Amino acid sequence: MSDHHGHSHGHSHGSAQTVPAPVATGTGVSITKPAAEQLKKAAEAQGKAGHGLRVDVYPGGCAGFMYELSFQKEAQAGDKVVDVEGIKIFMDSNNEPVLQGITIDYIDSLMGGGFQINNPNAQSSCGCGKSFG
Repeated sequence: MSDHHGHSHGHSHGSAQTVPAPVATGTGVSITKPAAEQLKKAAEAQGKAGHGLRVDVYPGGCAGFMYELSFQKEAQAGDKVVDVEGIKIFMDSNNEPVLQGITIDYIDSLMGGGFQINNPNAQSSCGCGKSFG
């Protein structure tokens, strides 16, 4: 007695590859919700509501590099623009490899709270969260 019930060869013509993953820029910069809210508040406080956030990297700090965050109305020539949590982020294309996959976070603490950048590319980082190497 052999049990051959139908031909189920696993041909499911489903929606396997219909929705492409949202790879807007491939930079993978993310902002946590608290950081996004604080950035919007800070921009309004400075009279810069609707401005984008510029993320710069420059040599310095205790681990080799430092970040600088600033509000900027429009992207500059050669900038990469990412839209995260309703905030436009501008960064120099040259800095993109360094900023790949960073998360901008906001820590609310009495001792040195504020914006912090978590960078998976950093081999060494210092305690202040503003410098990395």
